[in-house]
Amino acid sequence: LDTAASCGCGHHRQEPTTYLAQAFLPDVAPGARLEIADGDEVVWRREAPDEPPRVKLTDVKVDRRGNASVAWESSGDVAEFWLRWSRDGESWQSVLTGLDKQRARIPAGQLPPGKGLLQVVAHDGFFSSYSEQLPVTLPDRVPEAVILHPVDGHTYVAGQTIRLWAS
Repeated sequence: LDTAASCGCGHHRQEPTTYLAQAFLPDVAPGARLEIADGDEVVWRREAPDEPPRVKLTDVKVDRRGNASVAWESSGDVAEFWLRWSRDGESWQSVLTGLDKQRARIPAGQLPPGKGLLQVVAHDGFFSSYSEQLPVTLPDRVPEAVILHPVDGHTYVAGQTIRLWAS
């Protein structure tokens, strides 16, 4: 594998300072260990924990504007949390991902009005665990206009045709 970076002219080549490794493995069983090796030398290793993390959704509050505050507790070495929402408990939508604290605020407008369910997912790099589903009711909101075009901050040429798009 040739890892040297080049500008394309054939004269300037240097080793990159970082590398990205990606592997696609069949999901046949829980993993026990991840290793990166250089020949026989293991240069990085991560062992799977003895048990999956546990997560419990402890508090969901919705203010009159529809902003939601969510808090949870967890055990284990959790790498990140995700919040997800469902209308029926069967189909789920991610609301927030990559969370590293045990609380979050969901701005009004990121969840649809009406009744639904919230759930926290805890991921430790090997296992994902799910909290119980807590019901939440979000208030109706007045419609909001979103200007899609013209783009804010863009300079347009006088006499140029522009499209007006909004949602």
